[in-house]
Amino acid sequence: MFAACRYYDGRPELGPTSNWERSWLASLQNSECFNVTTFHPDDFGPESALASDSQLINIIQENNAEYLIMIYHNDARWRREFIGFEALKLLDKRGVKIICIWGDIHSPAQRQLIRRLGPVVRLHIVTASETIARRLGTKFNIIYSHVPVSDKTVSPCGCGAMVSFAGTLKPERKRVIGKLIHAGIPVHTSGGEGNAVLSREEYLRILSHPIALSFQDGGGLETIMNARPYEIANQNVLMLEQWGRETAKVFSPFLEYIPWKSASDLIESIQQFSTDTVLRQRIAEMAKKRSSEFTDAGIWKLVIEQAGSRDSRFSSTMTLHKVKKISGAQPRLTPIIDRMLSNYKVELPITFADHILRLLKNLLYAVGQSLANPQFVIQKVKDAKCLK
Repeated sequence: MFAACRYYDGRPELGPTSNWERSWLASLQNSECFNVTTFHPDDFGPESALASDSQLINIIQENNAEYLIMIYHNDARWRREFIGFEALKLLDKRGVKIICIWGDIHSPAQRQLIRRLGPVVRLHIVTASETIARRLGTKFNIIYSHVPVSDKTVSPCGCGAMVSFAGTLKPERKRVIGKLIHAGIPVHTSGGEGNAVLSREEYLRILSHPIALSFQDGGGLETIMNARPYEIANQNVLMLEQWGRETAKVFSPFLEYIPWKSASDLIESIQQFSTDTVLRQRIAEMAKKRSSEFTDAGIWKLVIEQAGSRDSRFSSTMTLHKVKKISGAQPRLTPIIDRMLSNYKVELPITFADHILRLLKNLLYAVGQSLANPQFVIQKVKDAKCLK
């Protein structure tokens, strides 16, 4: 049984659920490890979990389901649980193996949910940060996983831009992309989940320009790796990913993608790789080859094996690079990369000073939003109360 929202954030007015849920369902179906039945708790409304819990238990019993695999997601506006804790306790008591998939492990609210569900969840599948997953792993049975991506390679949209970014234009992203445009580099930007702007194919057509940008600004003080690097690698285009330790554990920096710290890094790299087609394609092909190692069958065979035990254990669907610092041991591909390597002789984890600067930037942004729009604060307080 696979349980996830049918609609984005469980809200019909926002349209079909995000590609996160659809990607994991497709991975389950492609693995050929399970006969999959789907269940959508949000079909029963945001007020109470009683009706959906009853229906879920009946369907699991009728299908003799051995596993309940769920993407546990409560929208802040809900007054109910995604699946009630008492229902999960009953299923666990009946021998159903409950497995949770988590994509925002850097969120304190999500870690709080993991701890709350700990007594009944047999296995947690975690993405975004191996570091945070390991911190939880002393108490929980955890698999650190890649994000399953099964999209076919598509052609770019045809706008002629060399560079693209597919995603929401948050303030920091907008600032960096603005500097690229000011430097005379056209960037095709569009996207963002939950606003019914792009179909999946439209999103991929933007992503599949010769050079695709990716940011690491979603984890607060923690560096994270979202789904975009896997999507970019799968499209066989050059990834320019913001500096951070998590991506460097999965893909080799300067060999399978190009990291960047500042807009000036980006401008220099884009100017280089816009003309050096051979090297650009070589790096993209190496990332594509790396991503091809991550298979649906690999995830779910490991899940079946590890879910058979309640003992705490940490494992991964990937062979992770033990990256401590960029050094002269890296191959010298071009003069520009040689120069960047000489500037990046600091350990890959973002430094403490970087953390403090990012915290101050986020604080200033929140203060600015509060002064400009008092409703911003009121809504944040309401959302926090709903989460509690």
